[in-house]
Amino acid sequence: MPRSGALAFFLVISLAAPLMAQTAKESWQEPGTGLAEASVERSAVLLMVIAPGDPDYERSVLQLLDSRSLEKAARGVGRVRLELRRGGDGRIVWPSPKSDEPTEVPPWDTARVREHLERGLGLLGEGSFIAILDNYGRPLVRYDDKLPGSSKLRKALTGARQGCAKMAKLAEWASVNLAKAGVAIEREMYADACRIILSIDELVLPRVAPEVAERDRLRDKLEKKFRKKLAAVEKLEMANKLGEAASGYEKMLQEFPIPRWQKTVRERVGRVWRKILGPNPPGGA
Repeated sequence: MPRSGALAFFLVISLAAPLMAQTAKESWQEPGTGLAEASVERSAVLLMVIAPGDPDYERSVLQLLDSRSLEKAARGVGRVRLELRRGGDGRIVWPSPKSDEPTEVPPWDTARVREHLERGLGLLGEGSFIAILDNYGRPLVRYDDKLPGSSKLRKALTGARQGCAKMAKLAEWASVNLAKAGVAIEREMYADACRIILSIDELVLPRVAPEVAERDRLRDKLEKKFRKKLAAVEKLEMANKLGEAASGYEKMLQEFPIPRWQKTVRERVGRVWRKILGPNPPGGA
């Protein structure tokens, strides 16, 4: 290569390197934006936490990730950068959102970000680390002492991405069927709603999943319907309308097939039939 060509090549590389580093840095999102999008998209998150007084940590992380194999493994995984600083009183200060530009997914505020992260990671600020979180903020892996090798991180990213994809399918199925359960309750098709609730119970979803909260809300709504009907049948029993009460309880067994509630109803059924048969039932000793 002629000397002029070599010099030109050197200049291009020299100018491009800072630009490439800046581009790599900009591919990381602010916590409020990145975590909100991961929650909506049900994707895993690669979190980089930079503790106060550790300026070289980010450079090390970017160098680790600067490989084609890791880029492929991290495809579809959100990248969130959290840089903490120490205030004048020595306390850890969390960053405020830097951008006010409208986004497709509304970003979380600092309080929600902090609650989301510290629920699974504990108090932050005493050391830099990277962690891979699922879309519910639960840490899947965390590297505190030193950065992992590229092979180890690649396997962790691939596993997290695949795991979140499976969890997303479960959550989507739950969301669709919970909507059906809500409609069933409005139409007084309580047995159908109960069966959907029971099927959601069998899914391995974390307590923090929105679908779990919606399931619990619908179960509470169903229980109010159950208690109201139970009280109405108990009034029949108290009025000594035992035949109607027995029939009402039997109907409730079919209408509300939740095991815990059925146990309550079966106790009422047994009590009513003891009243009907009296102290000396036919065939008794």
